Amino acid sequence: MLNMAKEKLLPNIIFFVADEMRGDCVSFGGRRNPVIKTPNIDKLVKDGAAFTNCFTVNPVCGPSRCCTFTGQYVHSNGHRSLYQLLQTHEENLFKFLKDKGYEVVWVGRNDLFGKGAIKQSVTKRLRTKIGAWKTNPYPWVSIVPYRKNYNSVSLFDIFFNLVN
Repeated sequence: MLNMAKEKLLPNIIFFVADEMRGDCVSFGGRRNPVIKTPNIDKLVKDGAAFTNCFTVNPVCGPSRCCTFTGQYVHSNGHRSLYQLLQTHEENLFKFLKDKGYEVVWVGRNDLFGKGAIKQSVTKRLRTKIGAWKTNPYPWVSIVPYRKNYNSVSLFDIFFNLVN
């Protein structure tokens, strides 16, 4: 997400933020996955730092990212759902780094910033054209057909095609 610094004295910083990725899905730091090979990530880790003992503060991705990049818990920052994105009045790590001279590049989907906040916090945005993100910026909304209300049991059944 963060690219080359504008000044040579500033170190490069790269954040990899993924959904549904366990720690054993990569092979670095003494961990060896027999199937998945990650030579480029291995090289980055060797020359940099990896945080291997981390925990999420919220089970939902958007609020968790708001916590990570504002330094505040959800009960403090109010970001409790996928639809409560960071706004222009809220400080965040990317805005801070941009103000300190970094070129901040956002690659991929955005489930962190509201409209104005991304312009304040990011120097450049590179959009991807992968799958559902091409036509629907919120594809998770259309996963479950909203014909009726569902409880967790029926969501499970729908996911595993046990009911129509």
